[in-house]
Amino acid sequence: MIAYFNGKFIPEEEAKVPISDRGLLYGDGLFTTLRVAEGKPERLKLHLERLKAQCQILNIRLPEIFEADIAELIRANNAGNGIWRLKILVTGGDSSSLHLPAREPGAFAMLLKPYVEEESLATLCLYPEPISRPLSHFKTLAYLDRLWVKEYALRNGFKDAIVTSPEGHWLECAFSNLFWRVGDRLFTPRLDQELFAGITLSLVLEAAQRLGLKVEQVQAKSKDIPVKAQVYQCNSLMGIRPIVCVESQNYPRDEEFERKLQARMT
Repeated sequence: MIAYFNGKFIPEEEAKVPISDRGLLYGDGLFTTLRVAEGKPERLKLHLERLKAQCQILNIRLPEIFEADIAELIRANNAGNGIWRLKILVTGGDSSSLHLPAREPGAFAMLLKPYVEEESLATLCLYPEPISRPLSHFKTLAYLDRLWVKEYALRNGFKDAIVTSPEGHWLECAFSNLFWRVGDRLFTPRLDQELFAGITLSLVLEAAQRLGLKVEQVQAKSKDIPVKAQVYQCNSLMGIRPIVCVESQNYPRDEEFERKLQARMT
């Protein structure tokens, strides 16, 4: 595979990050991941705007990103057909400071990988303890806890796990957001809680309002989710995925609603 690394198109195995890079030492850096379908990056502008804004907050200078370079990366990897995952990342350089001073990037990379669609229906468990992260609203390179949550689910025979607050309120899954619908109302966990609100979730909420649904951000435990609710997870790669079971509780689907919601998002 060909990567874009610090201004050059090179084979992935030739990309080198020094051991002094803060991304390696501290997970200091940010990234965004988006879907490339039939050679077209989806919602690229929204992803780049968020990446730039978060770099500014964390004092990392983000190199300019050119759509022509992304198009060349797609061409170089023969990624004009099918579904691909584009990851854009920047690390925080090699400063030895134990805080977040204004700093030049260390590594700036764009990587393409084929995306294999997961099963369309999700069965979830609850992760057994809360995970508290002061940078939960940022998509940082320090992502090991998310991998741990996913691993926990797989080891226990589920597709994913729901992380909860210390009070037991639903927050998010390992790599995706949650929402559920009851009649003419659509709910999502309150976005001011310790979770990462993705771009797809924001599009879901906008689409729901266009469909005439009342959108509410709430704090809800498992017992607060009605058994008649349609429950979903979403992110930029999977889109919208119905959740048919959480632990031992089954939830129904409304495929007509799913089609309407998806249509309003495109």
